[in-house]
Amino acid sequence: MLKQGFSVQTLCRIFKRLSEEYYWPGLVPDKYVCIDLETSGLHAGRDRILQIGLTIVENKQPRQYTLAHKPELGTVPYLSYYMSVDPAIVTPKITEINRITPEMISQYGIPQEQVLPLILSTLETCRDNGYTLVGHNFIRFDLPFLEAEMRMLGYTIENLKMPLVDTGMIVKALQLPVEPTIPMSSWFRQIAELRAKGIYYALDRTCVPTFDLTQYGANVSAAHDAGYDCWVTHLLLNHLADEVLQHCKCEEKVEQEKVKPAAASVNTVWR
Repeated sequence: MLKQGFSVQTLCRIFKRLSEEYYWPGLVPDKYVCIDLETSGLHAGRDRILQIGLTIVENKQPRQYTLAHKPELGTVPYLSYYMSVDPAIVTPKITEINRITPEMISQYGIPQEQVLPLILSTLETCRDNGYTLVGHNFIRFDLPFLEAEMRMLGYTIENLKMPLVDTGMIVKALQLPVEPTIPMSSWFRQIAELRAKGIYYALDRTCVPTFDLTQYGANVSAAHDAGYDCWVTHLLLNHLADEVLQHCKCEEKVEQEKVKPAAASVNTVWR
């Protein structure tokens, strides 16, 4: 059950609209790729991407990888790349937020000329195979950074044209609530532009405790690692989808209960 202040009816209508518009086989996508960034600041074009993460999911199961920079973790449900930028831009304040240090950038950073084309190629392959793109607060934060960094290399993602789900904007909309009445790509942008006091949707501080994602293994202390946050975004999407399916079953049961007395009264008449 969703906590008080979050509209399950709005959630159901959002997923129904998404499934119809994106031609999902059901109320949830069976294939999607989650993306997340860690950056040196909040301003795209001025600040830089420090880390990019991806989680590629098929039938609710994320693909497993061994990270070159963290082989001690064994297999993990995400990919992660550090960018080769000037380590000096990684300030103590940034390290406090995302635990990325100048030394990590120096040791593990890969030139953006290698990472960004790889990311773009992966997304294009996913798009061509019917995947949905999923991000948390993607519209407001990650997308402007991706666009800015891609432009530096002469690439563009404007023509990627993948079906998009922004879980951050869904959680935000559930609290307003705002109905999905326009094409979903435009709707996500509309929600991103709304300013409302007391509305919170941060992945670690709001979503993990509110939706009890710790039951699936999410750990707030590991937040703000781009790869790890992709996996948590996957957990959030699946939890919201389960809420929708559970609500649909409850509604179906209620409708069945409504029908039973009617059927009984008809039999009584015929007697």
